Amino acid sequence: MQEIKLVFDDLIIGLAGDGYGKNVCREQIIGKIDLKKPFTLEFPERIKILSTHFVSGMINEMLENPDINIDMIRKNINIKGNKNFVEKFQETIR
Repeated sequence: MQEIKLVFDDLIIGLAGDGYGKNVCREQIIGKIDLKKPFTLEFPERIKILSTHFVSGMINEMLENPDINIDMIRKNINIKGNKNFVEKFQETIR
């Protein structure tokens, strides 16, 4: 399975903002994995706070590719990280 270990400033403990989600996706995900195949995004354990807007931005950036749809993302994405963070991320993309 494809895996990306996402990198954030050491002081960051939460992720928020549509624009920031899009930016992280563009810089760390798009072009590095095939979104049509199963993939894992690993977030640092220290990140415990997650805004739905961050997830929306990230997913919307993935959906800019006309060959990708939301069902494909839901099927292929796996999230690793802090337990509460992972639950919130998964809840947001349902």
